[in-house]
Amino acid sequence: MLNIDTQADQYGLNDYNHDGVNRLTQALRPLAAGLPNESYAYDGVGNREDVGNAALYGYDNNNGITANLHVRCGRQHAHSQ
Repeated sequence: MLNIDTQADQYGLNDYNHDGVNRLTQALRPLAAGLPNESYAYDGVGNREDVGNAALYGYDNNNGITANLHVRCGRQHAHSQ
């Protein structure tokens, strides 16, 4: 699997880092974008967790995502299965 390591946009260069099993672990944004850098970890069953804010993701008992806080708009988004 090929991962995107860098991506250029109108604000500059975005850098992405991945772990040994190709999961996104870090997204570094250019300052001009006005977006925070993001760091991720994963629990024992592979659910994404935000290192700096555990409230960003919610999961049900079957490990399906139920909610995530959208970084760009700052609003909570619900997911239904």
